[in-house]
Amino acid sequence: MRSLQLAVQISIIFFAAVVCGCAGGGALTDLGSNARTATVLRPIAMRNPSPAPQSLCVGGTTYVTTQDDEFSQDTFVNYSPDLIHSTPQPNGAIWSSRGLGFVDGYARNNVPANDAYYTDPSRGLGSYSPFSLSDGALHIEAKPVPSPYATASPLAGAHWFSGVLESPAQMYGYIEVSAEEPNLQGFFPAALWLIGLDGDDGKGDGYEELDVNEMFGSDLPPSTVQQTQTFSPTKEPPPNYVRRLVSPDPGQTFHTYGVLWTPAVVRFFIDRRPTSPDYANAANGPANAVIDLGVFAQHAWSPPPRNKSPRRLSLHYYRWYQSTNASCSPANIPT
Repeated sequence: MRSLQLAVQISIIFFAAVVCGCAGGGALTDLGSNARTATVLRPIAMRNPSPAPQSLCVGGTTYVTTQDDEFSQDTFVNYSPDLIHSTPQPNGAIWSSRGLGFVDGYARNNVPANDAYYTDPSRGLGSYSPFSLSDGALHIEAKPVPSPYATASPLAGAHWFSGVLESPAQMYGYIEVSAEEPNLQGFFPAALWLIGLDGDDGKGDGYEELDVNEMFGSDLPPSTVQQTQTFSPTKEPPPNYVRRLVSPDPGQTFHTYGVLWTPAVVRFFIDRRPTSPDYANAANGPANAVIDLGVFAQHAWSPPPRNKSPRRLSLHYYRWYQSTNASCSPANIPT
């Protein structure tokens, strides 16, 4: 069947918003990590930057944006699952709402843990969109499934609508979002994670993943963000992770979450301060950036939400910077 190719244009009158991409502005508490020795590999060339790239000095090297959405003007979201490997996408869009592993509305590896059906207006469920723009931010809203659609077959028993955004694949760089997310029992916000393309459609053998921001409902202490370098069961070594207690609470203010991904190392950041050691990189193929808001069913990670109130994951910006190999000083991002 011919793939549905629609696009939604979400417009906003931009109100003043403060986007802090600076160091400082909060406290981080180390809640544990595991590390291993880094190795050195040869860098690759970046692809052509966007017409008006932003720049960043990363450890003495100039990086420029090759994907950038400030969410302060019209944002296009494509609804076709066939667009996830296209760079650039039609209409100048960065995002697809039916990305790798989400074509059927679910994160396949999390079923039945994920009680959210990732929808968009093309799915025939009341034309509901979980995406909106206001006050200079993009919002992904999770809300209970309205009663007329509660028994719809695509939902397979899910009790919440929510959404996912996925970018075209790129390789290496410094990738960052500014996000505010629900820090509540039952909600599983993932404001930024990268999934490699060497696996199947989902998380089969061969996948590689960098989780730049995940919160696990009430499974971890309040205000705890987990950042992980992980692999499929057939890949070694086992995952590396860090957990940080973030202050002020991530559910009450925006923080920046970033990862430096080079041919040699992976390193995580919060508010542009390093939160991890240099992990030896094992992901050497293109990866998609993914943003989603999950909702837990009864599961070992977290019990479900306490009530049926809608909740939002909000983003001031998303930026993927890649190296120009040019020198710069001083460094915005330490290495």
